[in-house]
Formats: sequence, C-alpha cells, structure tokens
Amino acid sequence: IGNNAGLNMTTGRYTTIVGSGAGDAITEGENNTAIGAYSMSATTIGNSNTAVGYYSLVTNVDGDANTAIGYRAMHNYEPADGTGYNTAVGSDAGYSLTTSVSNVLIGASAGFYLTTGTMNTAVGQDCLADETTGSYNVSIGKSAMSSSSLTSRNVAVGFEALYNCTQGSLTDTYNVAIGYTAGKAITSGQYNVLVGSKAGDVLTTGAA
Repeated sequence: IGNNAGLNMTTGRYTTIVGSGAGDAITEGENNTAIGAYSMSATTIGNSNTAVGYYSLVTNVDGDANTAIGYRAMHNYEPADGTGYNTAVGSDAGYSLTTSVSNVLIGASAGFYLTTGTMNTAVGQDCLADETTGSYNVSIGKSAMSSSSLTSRNVAVGFEALYNCTQGSLTDTYNVAIGYTAGKAITSGQYNVLVGSKAGDVLTTGAA
C-alpha cells in the first residue's frame, strides 16, 4: 500500500509493506514488515525484519531478524548477509548502527552513535548515545552511559549512571554503577562497584 511500495518484489513471501517507497527494493526477502515512508527501502534479500517509522531500517540490504520501530530507527544499518538480530525502539534509536549485531536499544536516541558495538542493552532516552564500538554494556535509565565511549563490559542503572566513562582506545572497563548519578564522574576508571544515589560521584580515574 503506497506509492512504489514493494515495487520490485518478485519471489518474496509473507511480507507487509505500507508507505510511499517502503520496501521498494525487496525482491526475494521474506517475512518482512515495512510500515512508514521509505522504511526498509534498500532491503532486497533480507528476511524477518520489522521496520515501523519514517526512514526506519532504510539502508539494510540483506540483514535478518532486525526490529526497528520509530522515526529513523536503525537508519544506517547494513550488516553482513544474514546477520543482525538487533532491536531498536524509539526515535533515532540505533540510528548509526552499521554492522553490529544483537543489540537492544530502547528509548529516543538510545545507542545513537553506536556503529559496530555488539550485544549492548540500553533502555532509556539517550542511553549509550555516544558509544560507538563498545560491546556488552548494560545501561538502564535516562542518559545512563550517555557520554561514555570506547568502553565495554559495564553495568549502569539509574539516571546518568556512569555517564562519562571514556577511554582513549576500546577497553574492557568492568564498572558497575547503580543509583542516581552513580559513577557519573568516572572517566578512565576501571573495576569499580558503586551502589547508591550519587555513589562515587567525584571518582574519576580510580580503579578497584
């Protein structure tokens, strides 16, 4: 339904396409759902994807099993053939994802600059927004790990928890910060466990 929606579909099956230019390149891809103008407009053979929202999952050609819901969600994504398994829900959630897999990004701009980082979980507006290549992070709460970058294997739960954990190169930092602004000031600190409101809020480079 819509101008040029599903324009080039040949053998693709079990696919729902609604919106101008949505899914217009799909040829053989199956089990896809594209709703919103230009959603999934580059997909050709990708399977089992769901894109809901204007320009959502717009550059994905052959990635599989991705869910992008919201304005420009997963806008730049294009992984290796048959990979994917990301979930991005919210306006601009996962906007910059390119080849990463198995991320869960929920909230407006969650994981906005994430490109190749894998297996991250970000729940809340602006969570993990500035991270690019970090992996295995869990950030829950508005702006948790929002300005953190080049850091992996952290847990941040609470408003602005572990807000600014930033490394010079990609590093496993193993910090745990739970509570309102817990670990907010940490920059290059590693192996810290901070629990409670404002816990370690002046700690910057310390390590356990």
